[in-house]
Amino acid sequence: MDQIDELLEQWKSERPDLDASPMGILGRITALSHLTDRGLEEVLRPHGLSVPDYYVLGVLRRCGPPYCQPIGVLCDHSLLTSGAMTNRADRLEEKGLVKRTANPEDRRGVLLALTKKGHKLVDQIAPERFKEAAERVSVLSKKDRQQLETLLTRFMAALTREPVA
Repeated sequence: MDQIDELLEQWKSERPDLDASPMGILGRITALSHLTDRGLEEVLRPHGLSVPDYYVLGVLRRCGPPYCQPIGVLCDHSLLTSGAMTNRADRLEEKGLVKRTANPEDRRGVLLALTKKGHKLVDQIAPERFKEAAERVSVLSKKDRQQLETLLTRFMAALTREPVA
């Protein structure tokens, strides 16, 4: 029995009229998110980065040359609000990891671009990050990982109202 099972038992005892079973899924997803963030924090700590910092740098790195994106796209991919993204961009710019440039396609828009220093840092961290992630999921068989990924993809699509391919 884990903490989520205890939560479910408590609700069953206190409010037997409610079906708390969905909280088993959502509670475990939330707990897993916290646990995986902790693993990533351990990887990032020596580099002086936070999880949201790495998410922004990762989006810029994986988008390919010229390694820049509009702020709005970064907000969507890193789950940050525009205000939070502005603060994050300020901090990353102070560290010399990104730079702001005017968006030639939108006079009011700003692009955030990965600097050479930022590119080098992401490339240094990525193997550590991927290794840590592989260790986390190694407790599941390949078949279980594929099944879980399918289920989570379907669940995310339903929650975001996007069709699954």
